[in-house]
Amino acid sequence: MHRATFTGSTLTADHWRTMKKSPAGHLAVETLVRTPAGEPAAAATGWFGGAGRCGLLEPVGTHTDHRGHGYGRDAVRGACAALADRGASAVAVLTPTSNEAAAALYRSAGFTVVRENLDWTRPGGM
Repeated sequence: MHRATFTGSTLTADHWRTMKKSPAGHLAVETLVRTPAGEPAAAATGWFGGAGRCGLLEPVGTHTDHRGHGYGRDAVRGACAALADRGASAVAVLTPTSNEAAAALYRSAGFTVVRENLDWTRPGGM
């Protein structure tokens, strides 16, 4: 699902299994939404920060063939529900507002902008 969503992704099933075996792997909650025909349409991973703490969504994506049908929204809501079930007090996303598709997805799932951060860099990377 990840590779079908994010152009240029090199994530493999082996990479994912390695991540799940890491010390933080147990903190992940995963939601996969399928089309009525059973095709994977969207996925969201939530990261549990502990009971009473804010969870984080990352990554979230909808297969390019299935965008615009609410599958991404359902994946986001599913991950949020899973985090709440584990005891998260809230859920956050960190995405650039310039990513209009992602911003629209999160708004459609009920998120509101709380704060915008500006990133600063120095010319030449130093």
